[in-house]
Amino acid sequence: MAYQLPNGSTFDFASGYTPFFTITAITRSANAMFTAAGHNLKVNQIVMIQSGWWDIDGRAFKVSSVSGMTFTLAGADTTDTKRNSGTNFGKVRGVTTWVPVSQILGLNLSGGEQQYTTYSPSRSGKEVSRPTTKTGAVMTIELADDKTLPLFATIEAASRSGEVQVQRLTLINSDLIVYASLASITKTPKLQRDQLMTRTITLALQGDNTRY
Repeated sequence: MAYQLPNGSTFDFASGYTPFFTITAITRSANAMFTAAGHNLKVNQIVMIQSGWWDIDGRAFKVSSVSGMTFTLAGADTTDTKRNSGTNFGKVRGVTTWVPVSQILGLNLSGGEQQYTTYSPSRSGKEVSRPTTKTGAVMTIELADDKTLPLFATIEAASRSGEVQVQRLTLINSDLIVYASLASITKTPKLQRDQLMTRTITLALQGDNTRY
C-alpha cells in the first residue's frame, strides 16, 4: 500500500512525429507485434495507432522491441477476437519530439463513466441493468498564461489541424501514462481580480490511456 502526492509530476505534449506507416499485420497477444514496412520506430518510443481493431484504435503505446519490419507495443492487447478482427489494421506514427506543458495549476479528468440500460423481463418482477457504453473522457488542464512559452503555439497548431495528438504524464514515482486526444486551448486568458491569468487546454481522449 502506498500514498503519493502528485507534486513533481510532469506533462508533455508531442510536437513532432514520424510519417504514418501502414500496418499490414498484427498478432494476437497481450503485447501485440505489428508489421509495417519502412517504419523507423525505436525501442521506448511512444506511438499512436489508428486502426479498425477497437482495443488499440485511438490509443498511444510504448515500443518494447523492434526487429526489421516488425515492432512490439507494450500493453497493446489484441486477444479479444470480437473487438479486434478484420484486415483494417490501420496505421502508426511515432513521436519524435516533445514540448513540456509547464506552469500547470490543475489537471482534471471527467467522463469515462460506464453507462447502463435497465430492463424488466415480463415475468421476473425485478429490473436488471446491463452495461452499454462509456461516456467520452475529457481532460482539462489549467495553466498560467505566458505567450512566450512554445507549448502554446504547439497546442494551437494541433487544435487547428484537427488531428489526434499524443501526450504523456510522468508521475513522481516514474510511472508513465500516455494519451491520444483531440486538443483545443482557450485563446483569451481568464481574468479574475488578484488571481493569476490562466488558459485552459481541453483534451478529448480518443481511447483508453496506457500506463507503464
